[in-house]
Amino acid sequence: MKIVLSDPPDLRSIHPNDLGREYMWVSDVAFHGQQVRGVLLNQPDSLKSYNDGDEVSVPPEQMVNWAYSVMSEVCGELTVQMMRLGMDEKELKAHADAWGMDLGVLGRIRLVPQNYLHEEVKSKGSLLPEPEGLFVHRPSKQGSELEQPMSISMRESLVEQPQEAGGS
Repeated sequence: MKIVLSDPPDLRSIHPNDLGREYMWVSDVAFHGQQVRGVLLNQPDSLKSYNDGDEVSVPPEQMVNWAYSVMSEVCGELTVQMMRLGMDEKELKAHADAWGMDLGVLGRIRLVPQNYLHEEVKSKGSLLPEPEGLFVHRPSKQGSELEQPMSISMRESLVEQPQEAGGS
């Protein structure tokens, strides 16, 4: 998860290029009611009150990006997709080789790994409307990566509920 952090006012740098905040990646993410907790993955450039390896706790509105991988398939990672859109073929190959993971379709923000999707969704696309904002740009109309596992497992019971209640 990527979060935005800032020093308290009394510790902020007087350097003219210091924006007073940094965007930092954290690992070992946990959510505890009203706070998201994680461990900083690198040393801040200008922040004085944080260090590599510190445990931090912030409200969810300070979360600006997220990513995870399952079996080398990257999900999330808006900033990487944005960067990739500006790359030529040679740069895309070098970038993918450096990651050593499947970054998915150029411009598409994958929510879950492909093998988590129900076969019907893979073949026909999502039965639910596509949520806005999951594509940086749309290379194809296929929406199979948009349906989350919970909606797949709940679909049948959601269809049955109105019928059981006498609706259609």
